Amino acid sequence: MMLKVTLHYKKFKSNYDKLHLMVYGIKIDYLIETYDKHNKLIKQYPMSDFEKIEIKKTKSLWGIKMKFMIIIFVVAFAITYVVSSTDLINDNSIKNPTYEEMVQFIGCDQTDKNIYIPGNYVCHDFTEDVLENAKELKIRAGYVYINCDYDGHAIVCFETEDRGLYFLEPQYDILFSEKEMNKMKETGQYDIPNSLFTYTFTNYNIRYWNNKII
Repeated sequence: MMLKVTLHYKKFKSNYDKLHLMVYGIKIDYLIETYDKHNKLIKQYPMSDFEKIEIKKTKSLWGIKMKFMIIIFVVAFAITYVVSSTDLINDNSIKNPTYEEMVQFIGCDQTDKNIYIPGNYVCHDFTEDVLENAKELKIRAGYVYINCDYDGHAIVCFETEDRGLYFLEPQYDILFSEKEMNKMKETGQYDIPNSLFTYTFTNYNIRYWNNKII
């Protein structure tokens, strides 16, 4: 922070009756002392030589630069945070499959061969692995969370171009339609044929899709 000091002479009334100083420090006592940026005394002025003293604080260029840099940093951090914590940006190279493409992918994917390990590799992990494998093949797939009596359950969904929404139980490679899912919701039982479990079923929601850059 610098001080701009305007000193008004008593003795003169010419065009040069003001002395303007840009100083880094000022002490007003019986003398006015001006200093350079290294706090070295430049000159002393007796106060009796002046009838008026005006002092104005001005921001140094370095201080302005520092504040500008801080603002840029904060904005950049905020943008990075928003991009990393929301699903507003799509990877347009990942597309919805046709029904046949979905069936072919499920037939080739080996995630269902993985072993369920309580507490280590569960339904969430099966679902995540299918989503990642689909993403590598540019196939759009979604993470579905099912509200049930067994502390929740995760499965996969596909929005096919020709037959609409389908769901996949990734632990068993069991595929079923949106109509079948809604029927289970009406009955309150998540009961997949050929699977080893039945849940009390209240609702489901698609948490996110694998074409989001997150």
